[in-house]
Order: sequence, then C-alpha cells, then structure tokens
Amino acid sequence: MRVSKVIILLLVAVFCLASCALADGLDGVNIVLKPVIGKDVAGGVELSLTNRGTEAMRGEVVLNVPRQWGARPARFFAFELAPGKGLKKSWSFANALKNPYNKYTVKVRVSSGGSAVEKQIVINGSKSGSVNLGEPRSSRDIPSSTMGTQTHYGQNWDYKAVAPLVEKAGFKWIRDAEHSDHIIGEDGGFEIPAKAQAWIDDAAVRKMNLIYILDLKQRDPNEKFEALVKRYVDYCAFMAKTLKGKVAVWELWNEPHNNFRKHIKNG
Repeated sequence: MRVSKVIILLLVAVFCLASCALADGLDGVNIVLKPVIGKDVAGGVELSLTNRGTEAMRGEVVLNVPRQWGARPARFFAFELAPGKGLKKSWSFANALKNPYNKYTVKVRVSSGGSAVEKQIVINGSKSGSVNLGEPRSSRDIPSSTMGTQTHYGQNWDYKAVAPLVEKAGFKWIRDAEHSDHIIGEDGGFEIPAKAQAWIDDAAVRKMNLIYILDLKQRDPNEKFEALVKRYVDYCAFMAKTLKGKVAVWELWNEPHNNFRKHIKNG
C-alpha cells in the first residue's frame, strides 16, 4: 500500500514538473526577424526565436506582410520552447519585391500569456534608394501639384473632420459641389447655403484648389429645353460671380452618362 502511494506521489510530482514549468510571458526570449532574398527566393522573411530563460515557454506568432505580396490572412502558428532552445521559420512569397522602387514593411507579433512584443523590418527594393519623396507636406506647404481627391461635403460629409486629413495627406485638389436644388429657390432666385459656403471657404484657407461641379436637375419634365438652358446659364453666372477666386475649375454637369439620362429629358 505504501509503495503504491509513493509511486502515485512520484507520478504527480513528475507531471507538475513537466506542466508547471511552462512560463507565460516573454522575459528571456530573443526575437530576430530578417529578410530572405536570394536567387531561388523571390522574397521572404525568416523568424528566429530563442528561449534564454530558465523555464519552458509557449506562445503564438502572427506574421503580417504587405498586401501587395498577396498573403492574406496573416500567417499564424503556436510554439513551445524549452530553456536554451530555439526555432527558425521561413516564409517566401511569389509576389514579394516585384516593384524594385518600393519599400516593404513586414511585422511580426509574438505573444505569450498577457504580454506581447512586436518587431518590424523594412525590406528595400533594389532601386528604392533612387526614390526620395522627402518629408510629408500638407496642402498649405505644396505650391503646386496635380494630386487630388473627391470629397462629398455637398452630400453631408463633415468637412471639419475630413478636410484636416486631406490637407495632411498633401492633396492639392478637391472635387465637390452643393446640389443645385439647395441653391436655386422655388422662385428661381439663387443663394448659397451657409454650410456650403463654409466648406468652400475652408478649402481656400487650406490652399486647396477646388473643382466645382455645376449640376442642374430638370424639375418639370415638361420644361422646354431652351428654358432649362437659360436657367442653367443664369445659375452658372451667379456661381461664377459669387465664388470668384474660390474655385479653380468649373465642371459643367456631372457624370453625363448618369445625370443626363436620369434628370434631363432627352438630355
């Protein structure tokens, strides 16, 4: 009886040594992430993990590579390392480094228990050194550029939230408009709403060039085309006079394949 109790106690002790010695946390683990580029490899990365602690450890690894490499979702695996032991894992990607002018960022996240460590490397294309875009500049700091973006302030986007992002990105042009129905009254008079004037003025302050769309809806399907043309001409004249100096380019109509057919009979 005593012998069986001793054997059971020994088994329990051995089980505890094997399981309880696994440590949660990343103290003592060495993480190395490096690029792998060779004649037989289009492009890839190699991860090395080494447990320099005194206890075994387990955890998880998540690898994120650029979207252009065609690798979605992120690579994932679990690991377990005894003290003094290490592991290496490599990944190669057929679409990696296809653009020699690009710089690609690869990130790895190693987690164990409640802690995590992130590492990243930048893999430079063979000709990336010839590309120098300089420090990021806002639209106020750029004297001239052909780069721009479509905004929809006239469709109730909050320009106070969006405009700072557009400015920070360095876009020099925006394209937008207030619907003509909001400007042309039922009596045929013209007035720019305060909310439209606000985002137009804001674009000017931020040194952004505005492409303004002059649309017009045919309110009455029986309206004569000549009358519609006169109303449009009057509307254009009012807008050009009122917003003089605030608009860089006037765009006549909007999406003719769409608006003409929907809003102008025989347009």
